[in-house]
This record gives sequence, C-alpha cells and structure tokens, in this order.
Amino acid sequence: MPESWIHILLNPIPQYVLGVFPGIAINGDTPMEKLTMKLGWVLRCLGCPFTGIFYACNVGTDKVAICTYWISSDKFIQQDGQNLSSRPIGTHTMTFDLDKDRIRQCTGRASVLDRMSSIVSVYFIVVGVISGISKLHKPPNEEPCEDWPYIPMLLFWTVPATIKRIFWGNLIFKDPNEIFEDNVITVQDIGPIKKNHLIVTVTLTAFVSIVLPWLTVFLAYYTPPIGYLCRSKYLTTVCAIWSFNSLIAYIVHLKGERHVSDRFFHVWFSICGFVVAFLLLALGILAEFSELWTVFSSSCDISSSCTRGV
Repeated sequence: MPESWIHILLNPIPQYVLGVFPGIAINGDTPMEKLTMKLGWVLRCLGCPFTGIFYACNVGTDKVAICTYWISSDKFIQQDGQNLSSRPIGTHTMTFDLDKDRIRQCTGRASVLDRMSSIVSVYFIVVGVISGISKLHKPPNEEPCEDWPYIPMLLFWTVPATIKRIFWGNLIFKDPNEIFEDNVITVQDIGPIKKNHLIVTVTLTAFVSIVLPWLTVFLAYYTPPIGYLCRSKYLTTVCAIWSFNSLIAYIVHLKGERHVSDRFFHVWFSICGFVVAFLLLALGILAEFSELWTVFSSSCDISSSCTRGV
C-alpha cells in the first residue's frame, strides 16, 4: 500500500469526524419510526443545541420523564378539568402518574454496543478538546497547521446526552402519544420552590447552550497562527447559528409548547442543522487541506505562517 494511503488512513481528521457522529445521533434520539423523521430530529438538534442539552439535563433520566417529553399537552388536564396550555416539562413541570405498563411499552434500555459507541464518542470529543487547548501552549513555529480539534470542540455540548446514555441507558423507541392515545392524565402543581428551581436550571441550560460554543472561537483565535481571522470568522458563523437558535428555543419553552415540535421552528432548526452539518464537513476538509482557505480570500493563505503536520 502506498505511503500516502497509509498517511490518509492514520490521519486524525476522518477519525475524529466519524468519532463524534454517535454523540450527534444520541442528541437526536427520537421515538419516531420513519427514518426521515429521525434524520429530521437529528438535524433539528444539530441546529439548536438547547434542544439536546435540555432533553439530557432538564427532562430527567427516568422513563416517566422521557415519556412525558414527547406527549402533547392535550393528553394532560388540571384537577379542575381544564386542558394544559403547554407540556408539563422544564419550567412547566407538574406532578402526575403514568401507567407503568404503558411506559414499558415505549421505553427500553440501551444495549452494550450502544453504550460502547457512546464512550467512543465521548473519548474523541474530550481528546479533541484537550488537543485544542494544548495548542495554546505551543510556540507558533512548532505548531502544524491542523484545525481538526475544533470539530470535537464545537460539539462538546453533545457530551451531557452521551454521558446520560452511558450511565442511565434509558431510551424511548415508540411514540408515547400512540401508547397513551386514549388516556387523560391529571396533573398537579409542584409548588413555587420547585418551580423557581426549575426556572434557574433551565435558564442555566440556555446560558450554556448559547455561550459554550463560543469558547471554540476564543481558542481558535489564540492558537497558531494567532489572530487568523478567516478561521475565527468561519467558526463564528456556526456559533452564531447555534446561539441564535438556542435563544429562540429557550424563549419558546418559557412561553410554553403544546407539542414537542412546533411546525415553523422545527423546520427552521432542521434547515439550520443541515447548514451546520455542511459547515462541519467543510471544516474537516479545510483542516486537511489548509490551502483551500484561499477560496474565501487571498488573505486566508497561511502556508508561510506555520508548519505542515506530517
């Protein structure tokens, strides 16, 4: 086999791009049966980090909670008989009981293979983050022109959902709206103390989903070649999409959602997810062939600014 092919096979870029795929897929986990609907939800989560982080950190790890997330508000009624205006999750959480037999019909446990793939994804993301941070402490003349760590760094927000899958392993494989189709669930208020706590935790989740991706832009700007605006602007585009959509999703959640996916916002987030997927794929190509940065501008030529990795 030619040495060039061996170099390509051992190149970290395709390994790390493929390594983060399980994390993206886990964040986009959905009970919808059709493949197109599953891919649509994956794109939605990729276009709006708040969706995946909220589901991982605020919905909960037990089977009742993950079932509730997918059930529409018209299945719930208050004690006075009035229908809920929004699903009882997040800042709108209420107490209720669900039929355990029906819960078992739409939930299950992650397999060993599923958990192992999650561990692999966390490994690639964490190692990528460590590698990216380590580039800050190397002299510019000793640092090769490699941008691949920024791909796992951008996707660090997928780690909570992946860890949730590894340790708790609860997943949902059938739409609860079908299982509880003929059920009406009575809910009760949880009280002001728990309510305020939930508002704080959901707000913290929104803050993380809005701010966390920007750390990649900061690190990219201060790694060799320092002040390279072409790379920083590229990463800024991805982070701006994520922050804007996460803010919208947070506001929509505070207002209340009748269904798990509002038609307009679901389409918008999914389109943004497709754009982000393309940008991440292009970043992987640019990481391997740095001379392609000149496509954006002649000022993006960094061939003389740092060494080329071998």
